[in-house]
Amino acid sequence: MSETITAKDLLSITGDTLISTVYQIFREHLEDEARHSRYFSEVFRYLWPKLSLAQQEHFASLLIKIIFIFAEVDEPWLSASLAGVDIPYSKSLG
Repeated sequence: MSETITAKDLLSITGDTLISTVYQIFREHLEDEARHSRYFSEVFRYLWPKLSLAQQEHFASLLIKIIFIFAEVDEPWLSASLAGVDIPYSKSLG
């Protein structure tokens, strides 16, 4: 999720100034993410009515956990990545 938002924002900010190859990588990434989104939405629409109420409740709680996991900041990676370009990381930034 956040990677898609980041890629979309970077593309909109830098679209005119990016090297065409980099621009194409961003476009392809966003198109790929859109395909994933459509696929999982269709799977959800197909599967949900086939589940019992207990299964729906369990699935809903798992889905919430999964969404929060995908939205988490990978702080060790972010810190190392920023340090690699001499930018200190602080939790207040993340």
